Amino acid sequence: GAPGKGIRERAVRKLRQYLSVKTQRETGGFSQEELLKIWKGLFYCMWVQDEPLLQEELANTISQLVHVVNNSEARKS
Repeated sequence: GAPGKGIRERAVRKLRQYLSVKTQRETGGFSQEELLKIWKGLFYCMWVQDEPLLQEELANTISQLVHVVNNSEARKS
């Protein structure tokens, strides 16, 4: 079955940490392959959340990830 809310929240938390650490490095940024993997994970996370109110909450959480990116060049990727 689909992963529960707790699992999805933990995955988004780990992604937030990963984005922060990855973009703090001097050579921060992501390859096209890395971005595709992140996109697929976020898409799946949203797709399995079929309750509208929880999906809206998840959309807000995902949209806040942009503020975690610490490198202006990484934001442009």
